[in-house]
Amino acid sequence: MSAAATLRAAVLAQLRTVAGVQRVADGAGAKAAAVPHVTLRDIATTDWGTKDRAGREARVGVTVRDEHAQPARIEGIAGAVEAALLALPRDLPGWRVVTVVPVRCAVLGEGTARWAAMVDVRVRARGQGAAGHDQLQLCRVVRGGTVGAAGRGGGADLGRRQAAARGGGRLEDADRLPPARRQRGSGARSADRQP
Repeated sequence: MSAAATLRAAVLAQLRTVAGVQRVADGAGAKAAAVPHVTLRDIATTDWGTKDRAGREARVGVTVRDEHAQPARIEGIAGAVEAALLALPRDLPGWRVVTVVPVRCAVLGEGTARWAAMVDVRVRARGQGAAGHDQLQLCRVVRGGTVGAAGRGGGADLGRRQAAARGGGRLEDADRLPPARRQRGSGARSADRQP
């Protein structure tokens, strides 16, 4: 399952634990309900991976709506929603939540006795297991060409791949090159340095 889908399920489960909320809706297009109600607006994800592990950074947005004479009730619910999001479980199916950081918690007036609170958090998660690593390895590109399964060998192969990246993407074996091409680099440099 994707990081966004896994995170969405976990966030909705957390929002359902908030006391005083009449309804939890998934998506901004959900019909209005009895107030106060909570809507999971969106989860926007970007890459947060490393060379050997998949990772995602997500911005989770939640809206709380209420109709009350004073904003005190919605402020309390918004604080409870933020606390629920910050307490997301660290172990999710296929993902490990590394950090959850508050980004925004703002209460806005929407007219007479109508209030909306926007609660946003940033979640960073790393993929668990070898699946994320395999997917990253299959997509590795060296300038000018893709390194296939045969090009992911041991340490000697790594040097050839790095040399290929510097030299325009060719994966050529130095032993098979004609003598002129093997020595061209050093001779050209020394010729350029002469006055």
